[in-house]
Amino acid sequence: MKKLLTLSLALLSVTTLVACSGHKVEQAVPEEKVEQKQVKFDEKLFKEAGLLPFKNEKQLELGELDSKSRATFAHIQLKDSDEPTEKREPKISYNPVGWLLLWRWF
Repeated sequence: MKKLLTLSLALLSVTTLVACSGHKVEQAVPEEKVEQKQVKFDEKLFKEAGLLPFKNEKQLELGELDSKSRATFAHIQLKDSDEPTEKREPKISYNPVGWLLLWRWF
């Protein structure tokens, strides 16, 4: 019984190794040429997508006002040069007794 089990296990492992180790020849796939076309700028498409077209200036778009005179949505576009250069001071500069200042990423 042991010999039959050992023989069948050896035959199975050899068959598996031969079947799995077959070398496959990779076929070269010809690359397709991609053509880029200049598309006419359409501001209507930007508006439908909810985007502001880049005009190299500050832009602010506010949505309709709700019952409390607040904008329902806002979209702003700035350049990197509009960012503040001075660093802000930390919001909390002291640690009161009993407080745990834990920084978590939610």
